[in-house]
Amino acid sequence: MPNFYRIIAIVIVALMVSGMFLYSDYVRRQLSINNTRIINAYSRLWALAATRSVGAGELNIIFEEIIQKCDFPMILTNTEGVPMSWRNIDIEHGDTTKAASEKLLKIIRRMDGERQPVPVFVGSSNRVLGYIHFGDSKLVRLLRLVPLIELLLLAAMFALYYIGYERLKSYGEQNIWLGMAKETAHQLGTPITSLNGWLELLKEDIEFTKESGAFPAMRHDPEEILEKMIEDIDILNKIVFRFGQIGSVPELNPTDLPGLLRGVVGYLEERMPRLIDQIEISEDYDPVPPVMANRLL
Repeated sequence: MPNFYRIIAIVIVALMVSGMFLYSDYVRRQLSINNTRIINAYSRLWALAATRSVGAGELNIIFEEIIQKCDFPMILTNTEGVPMSWRNIDIEHGDTTKAASEKLLKIIRRMDGERQPVPVFVGSSNRVLGYIHFGDSKLVRLLRLVPLIELLLLAAMFALYYIGYERLKSYGEQNIWLGMAKETAHQLGTPITSLNGWLELLKEDIEFTKESGAFPAMRHDPEEILEKMIEDIDILNKIVFRFGQIGSVPELNPTDLPGLLRGVVGYLEERMPRLIDQIEISEDYDPVPPVMANRLL
């Protein structure tokens, strides 16, 4: 089930990323189409300016209100590909040095690799005055980076989630070990207390035999004491074994279930409080086949 939820989460994230990428690409393409329309209009304006089809006042309005406000790079070349004018290019206008020309030609090749240059015709004829080469604006170029930025942000979120999950997992494991340590200490307390009690009885008997001068004159049955001590030591071994099995796959063996339950009942009968016979354990075992189990666990 956890793997199923992980797959669902991954699918949802993938759909979100795909949706954001497609939307960003759609906006970028729309802006690019809009730029192409502006360039087509710009080419007609250049044709009007070149043929003086409009007056100087109209030309000033055209260049100041339309051309000057374009925010994407453009280069006007003649029919032979020589740069004549440019805008939004990191080259001083009118720079005719060899370095500037080479840089402009390099930019033109890159622009033409992305989209076809727009020809500037004379009036309604097919005579070409030159070509306008143009590229994407800064906004469009930034939109290309949006999917990458989104992926980086998602990767950072996943990294933070993974780090937080690992820390929580580590804290959880520490709490489990702390709880197991407390439980183990609690379980160890009972047989250790019992062993200390039997040792006190043995000490009393030893002192008694020393005072009486006769070793056989012990007040308690040494065999019974030894048997109880062996039982307590066996309990300690079981606790140690259980603690050592944490995190391991338990080994299962055919186990007699009624016999196992009788042992549990016997353990409880010796340790449950004597409330004036108010507690009674009734045993009734039906024959059952052996079950696969780990007796110590």
